[in-house]
Amino acid sequence: MPNHRALLARWLEAGRCMGLCDASAFGPSPGEIDSDHVLVWVRENPDPAYLITPDGMNWLVTDWLRREPLAQLSTFEAALNFIRPVLKLTEAA
Repeated sequence: MPNHRALLARWLEAGRCMGLCDASAFGPSPGEIDSDHVLVWVRENPDPAYLITPDGMNWLVTDWLRREPLAQLSTFEAALNFIRPVLKLTEAA
């Protein structure tokens, strides 16, 4: 996910005015496979609001508080914009 970190930072900065507070990207721990994920915090809540994970060739957005899947999208950019549409997808590419 290193190539997604710059996009995540731009999206977070652009979305601060829409309630985005923080986001963190995590890679696999030693011995784990496919555990890349992003947690997104909104409105200064101490618990993350969203989880973004790779799901085969897609990206899954999950409501972290309710542990319910919300959307399966074809790109990481689309997953971010599902949460807060603050970047044009052409900007994100």
